[in-house]
Amino acid sequence: MEQSQPTVQGANSGAIGGLDAHPAQGDHYAFLNAALGHLEADPENVALTLQVCRSYIALGLIGPARDLLRSTGGTRLSDPEIHVLCEKIARAPSGRVAWSSLQSRFTSNVARLYERLPEMREHDAMFRGIPREYELYRTSDGNLQVATRSVGGRRHWLPDLSDVKRVLASAELPHNPKALFCGPYLIAGDRFGMLFDKVFRGTEKMFLTFSPRIYVIEADVAAFGITLYVTESIERLCHERAIVFVGPNCIDRLVAYFKQRPGLPAPEFAVRLTPSGDALCKQAYQALQPQASALKQRDHERRDAVHGHYSLLPRAHWEERFRPDRKEPLRVLGLTSRFTTYLQYSMRDWGAAFRDRGHEFRVLMEESDHDLLPRARITEVIDEFKPDLIVIIDHLRREYESAVPANVPLVCWIQDLLPHLATAQAGGSLGRLDFYIARDPSIFTHQYGYPACQGLTWTMATDDRTYSNRPMSEDELAPYRCDVSYVSSHSTLPKKFHEERRRWFTNDPAAMQLVDQLFEALRRSFTETPGSAFAAVPYLLERVKEQTGLAPASTRSDRALLHSYLYPLAELMFRQSTLEWVADFCDRTGRVLHLYGNGWDAHPHFGRFARGFAHNGPELRAIYQASTINLQIIGTGAVHQRLLDGLAAGGFFLIRYTPADMIHEPAKRFLAALRKYNPAVDVDYDAEDMPELGEAIRGFWRLRGLDLKRHSVRVTALEKQRYRDMEAMDFRLAAGAVFPEHRDVAFASADEFERLAERFLTDMAGRKQVAESMRAAVVNQYSYRALVDDVLEFIRKRLEQEAVAV
Repeated sequence: MEQSQPTVQGANSGAIGGLDAHPAQGDHYAFLNAALGHLEADPENVALTLQVCRSYIALGLIGPARDLLRSTGGTRLSDPEIHVLCEKIARAPSGRVAWSSLQSRFTSNVARLYERLPEMREHDAMFRGIPREYELYRTSDGNLQVATRSVGGRRHWLPDLSDVKRVLASAELPHNPKALFCGPYLIAGDRFGMLFDKVFRGTEKMFLTFSPRIYVIEADVAAFGITLYVTESIERLCHERAIVFVGPNCIDRLVAYFKQRPGLPAPEFAVRLTPSGDALCKQAYQALQPQASALKQRDHERRDAVHGHYSLLPRAHWEERFRPDRKEPLRVLGLTSRFTTYLQYSMRDWGAAFRDRGHEFRVLMEESDHDLLPRARITEVIDEFKPDLIVIIDHLRREYESAVPANVPLVCWIQDLLPHLATAQAGGSLGRLDFYIARDPSIFTHQYGYPACQGLTWTMATDDRTYSNRPMSEDELAPYRCDVSYVSSHSTLPKKFHEERRRWFTNDPAAMQLVDQLFEALRRSFTETPGSAFAAVPYLLERVKEQTGLAPASTRSDRALLHSYLYPLAELMFRQSTLEWVADFCDRTGRVLHLYGNGWDAHPHFGRFARGFAHNGPELRAIYQASTINLQIIGTGAVHQRLLDGLAAGGFFLIRYTPADMIHEPAKRFLAALRKYNPAVDVDYDAEDMPELGEAIRGFWRLRGLDLKRHSVRVTALEKQRYRDMEAMDFRLAAGAVFPEHRDVAFASADEFERLAERFLTDMAGRKQVAESMRAAVVNQYSYRALVDDVLEFIRKRLEQEAVAV
């Protein structure tokens, strides 16, 4: 457990000679905490008494000031300054808060507390006796202060006077505010639950549904009980991620809690507001250390055992396990996260497909929305389960450190090009039993050093049970009935996106100018050549740079312009310009259009068609079946999750044409030419010497809307691998290669959409025929079962190739 630097307010400090400076500086709290102790030792000090009273008055603590003045005796009563001060505050409000005014709040809070934590009833008498034992004041700056009286009537502030609001407003929580996750918090020595509230609010909106656990320990029962009176609602303290222990044995109960749950991580951050809280945090840390040490030792022993087990398995063992005629089914472990709904569902469906193929599958993820998955837990499960294969989405073995041994096959399915995957360090970390799945493995091979022989080309997959084509009832479909529907959250206005991303380049004036030029150029491109505008994006950047003479200050800015600005902007324009055709058609013909996804309700043009967010599973399935026409609009290619799920569910789709869907045609000619001429990579050849290769390359250009004539031809290693990978997967990424009906349902203009919409809106038999045929292709080629088959066959072949090489 890591302890952060203490945040302590109100500790007595300073010598008597420094007291005069405090009120002048406005720090009445620090002055009073120091001066009251001195005054108790020297009650006849008139000058100090006046200073204390003035500070009390400055804070609105009129009652304590009056009491102090009244308690003076002897010559002090005749002091003119004291007399004037007494007159001044004689009729002023005391600042005291009546406990009776808080009784209804207490009643509500204590009832909720006992409902959530019944064991707190043992402190009921103490809680209810607080009004008899303590005084409550509110200072003029809104802070609450608590005091008690000694037998002699002297007032003592508990634990001292404090400007809690200012302290908390200026304090920063110790976790990294930019981090997606953080470890648990330990809170001790809180004041009125205000520190807890700051920690709760500061950690409740982290990554998706994640928020860390917060442990609260308080030895002083009365201090906690006062919170029940002054806090408007303790609902946050009753939240499932708040673990509260109150009473002299609070540390013992905290330790027992962790002993009963050895998989939970100990608090990483300790925060407190009082000196007693500081001491309590240190005691908790010391008390938890023996258990933490024992768990660490157990983890090291288990990790050594796991690594030892797998290190003894020879190559022949894995060849045997991945043979189709293996004697026993494979044991497959899936590592995923509950903090990303899509990946969680994807792993669920992948696991179901492994089970369908007769294998044993186990999934491991965080146990709750408030706990991260400890490395020790991963090692523990590997030790128990002894998996033959580990599958992960968007993460590599190296991210799990030594929790995952090197000598067990591991597959990373790269569904998103995330920063931690797009590095040379990531590519260089792959060992002989590391495999990866990607839509385009050539990107990872040539840019980041991933081994080409260990990458499998695959796109998204669908689960045809979740998205069954069994007809749903009319009651289920009625809310979603429409003529045309589209599901996407790409609802940001292109102009707004442009303005937001433009600010990314404020430190690069040339890049900012380029962004403005690119926006206008891309907008013209979608207006003048909508059919090829998206495919021409890579060339647009170079063309505008050449025309304007502008160049970014760094290659990093250059890459950001292309991948973080141009491509996502082009995707927005591609989708929304297409929706303009659709909306115009629906308006003119009286057809009903539904748009599902985040943000459409705020769109100035499409807001009237918005129907809210569509949830994965039954709701999306209902939308696909209830819509006469579903739309697939995506510039990078139609073969994507929405199309696969929708076709599996029995939906009929019209597809916005994009050149990526027809890439297989020039690619086949290109590969045939490579086999015929066998050209070396990165060498210029006369186009007349290799006419078929030249024609294939021109086919790529024409597909992108470019009419280029070159006298030489050149083949790069990247192109060679990319198209060979596509061929190895039967061009499964290209909708035109997979679906013979693609030409019948694809449209590239408003007129083409209108023609197809008019035809299929009234042709039920035609829709059914097309939908059934396309669904058959999806189930055969894009199901999770097909993915399992391809992955296992890929690993088998790779292990055999490795054995031959050895």
